[in-house]
Amino acid sequence: MDRFIATLAHELRNPLAPVRTGVQILLQSPSAEIASRTLAMMERQLGHMVHMIDDLLDVSRITGDRLSLRREAVELQKLIAQAVEGIDPQVRARGQELVLELPEEPVLADVDPTRMSQVITNLLQNAAKFSATGDSIRLSMSVEAGVADIRIADSGIGLAPESLDRIFELFYQVGGTHEQIASGLGIGLSLSRRLVELHGGKLTAHSEGVGRGATFVVRIPCSAGAEAPAPVEPSRLELPWRLRRVMVVDDKQVAADAMGTPLRMRGHTAHVAYDGPSALAVAGEHELDVVLLDARH
Repeated sequence: MDRFIATLAHELRNPLAPVRTGVQILLQSPSAEIASRTLAMMERQLGHMVHMIDDLLDVSRITGDRLSLRREAVELQKLIAQAVEGIDPQVRARGQELVLELPEEPVLADVDPTRMSQVITNLLQNAAKFSATGDSIRLSMSVEAGVADIRIADSGIGLAPESLDRIFELFYQVGGTHEQIASGLGIGLSLSRRLVELHGGKLTAHSEGVGRGATFVVRIPCSAGAEAPAPVEPSRLELPWRLRRVMVVDDKQVAADAMGTPLRMRGHTAHVAYDGPSALAVAGEHELDVVLLDARH
């Protein structure tokens, strides 16, 4: 626990330092070009922090048996394509190549698309992180006896025999360069295995040894005879553009005010409430189009 707390503090401090520097730069009224570069850097660092904290929250939900899956019939090829689209910039930045080998016939599975995409993304990120510049990462899928095998293979640092199962332990980190070891909390693989198991599947690791790459295999039951759901008509999801009367409700005052400000900047009328009784009072006094409500327990 001591080591984990120290690692967590280090990992959170890493992106916070450039964000704090970025704030100081912006306060000095820099040129438009410098401000744009600074904001882009701050957004990337905040993205790292959000990803890390989301993983920690997911681990907490699974450990406390509070994570529920929203299953639907999903075409695995499309789900994989979405995950690849998200990881592609990281792979390209490292000069690596991502090779896909997927069946032409649609493969359907009854899964939570968000969670299964999270698993594939985590495995691809690991493959990129522990592979050298210019290496290839291969993602393939095969189907046999009603089970889909999704394989992600790299030619990176590989795994010692004693690490093949330990890497799925919470907070366990394999050897590598200092940069590789220091760029995570050892959560992703443990979280991915638990998510796959919640789907009735299995996640395993294979390697011929240190320096000889690694392959991760996700085994997921297919949906026999299932049909992918028809896409929802966009008109059911989109409201025609016009200025709205909005109320933001959040017991965290800073968060509520932060949400109200950009709404007003876009010309909307934004009311802010910090608790239930205040929200009911605002709703009684004003005609509203939209309510943004923090409904967390």
